[in-house]
Amino acid sequence: MPISLLAWLAQKYHNLEPVLVIVSVFAVFAITIGIYFLNKRVFKCLDRIEEL
Repeated sequence: MPISLLAWLAQKYHNLEPVLVIVSVFAVFAITIGIYFLNKRVFKCLDRIEEL
């Protein structure tokens, strides 16, 4: 998802309003951070399952 949003932003940035660019960049950042923390949580769960 963040990759496609970045690609869209790269293609359309010259036609966009500055607010939309800022919101898009924030969305990419938020999605990336969310995926990172979800990944950490899944690995912790997998480690607990391995210990069983």
